[in-house]
Amino acid sequence: MLRDFRYALRTLSKSPRFTWMAVLVLALGLGANSAVLTVVFPVLLRPLPYTDPARIAVILAASEKGGSDQPVTPGDFRETFLH
Repeated sequence: MLRDFRYALRTLSKSPRFTWMAVLVLALGLGANSAVLTVVFPVLLRPLPYTDPARIAVILAASEKGGSDQPVTPGDFRETFLH
């Protein structure tokens, strides 16, 4: 294994441009991966900050024209159901 490592170093030292480009591409890939996971985890994977998130629901209003159901806005809900 040590012989393979020395061979790899010798081969990479013969072409420094390729070596630096490979190192740069790996560094950019690792950095981009870290940045994406840093954003994705808190936004998508962290549990919701509610006591019982399983009870959260979306209220849909049926369309009179037979189209697809649309979510009810808080103002429409208040106007329709609380008066």
